[in-house]
Amino acid sequence: MRTTTWANIGKDVSKAKSVDAVLHNAGLDFEVTTQPLVTESGMIVPNKVATVATIGDEPKILGVVSKNYNICQNRDAFEFVDTISDELEFERAGMTHTGMVYVIAKLPTVDILGDPFTPYTILQNSFNGEYSLKATICPLRIVCQNQFSYAFGHSKNNVSILHSNNMINNMAQANELLRGTATYLSQFSNYAESYASMKLTTSPEDLIHKFFEQAQNSISQRADAKTEENSQLVLAAYNEDDNQNFKGTVWGLMNAFSDYTTHKPSASKRSTEDSKFLNVTFNPILFQNFVNFVQSEYVR
Repeated sequence: MRTTTWANIGKDVSKAKSVDAVLHNAGLDFEVTTQPLVTESGMIVPNKVATVATIGDEPKILGVVSKNYNICQNRDAFEFVDTISDELEFERAGMTHTGMVYVIAKLPTVDILGDPFTPYTILQNSFNGEYSLKATICPLRIVCQNQFSYAFGHSKNNVSILHSNNMINNMAQANELLRGTATYLSQFSNYAESYASMKLTTSPEDLIHKFFEQAQNSISQRADAKTEENSQLVLAAYNEDDNQNFKGTVWGLMNAFSDYTTHKPSASKRSTEDSKFLNVTFNPILFQNFVNFVQSEYVR
């Protein structure tokens, strides 16, 4: 069964009706402070501090940052969400092994080329300096649970979040996020229509195989086997019943490749569920490369 990359991470917060409830239910309602870094000999490390919090009953170091680092507590980072919309529904929340705190919520489903898409918003915060405060817009094709975490053309799929506990500013941020989501979905729909009108001039099998052949950049037997394995996974998704209306088009290939990147088996046993969530949602380079490859070389 195909599921989202966030289906098995964090905590289910779908019954929560407020940010406070989300943070409490997910164990993210901790307070973060800083402590000096001290060597074993008692020397204080200059210009650096550790961000620390008690999570559950256990004190934890969340990161090492500059002494001028500005901590934004989770409550302050996400409180504006309560002013967004009564139609917003929380889904999951947690913290990845890389230190990204996230809250995942969804807005009402929309129709794109006859397919239902649900726009998800992934809000993020951190205490190690690795992640800025922002919200990423991620449309999900419901029929196959495919993520399209991708900025089409000049349409941004993320919105910066300002640290503010002022209600007027909170409402302004909420409105900005809603406008950003609406704008992105409108552009997303336009691009989908455009890609659906682009007819392939080469067989999908040849296109898919050539892309992976170039990506592997090797003539070893192992690379050849991997190329064939990946090609077959994309081709199987391309031939799924849910993609029949778009076969022979770039949009059909994009749906298939999105299916592949969202649901492909992990490359390593060391790969974790939240690693897949992070890579597919925030680093869709492989998908972008595939779209560019198909557009520039093999369509008319």
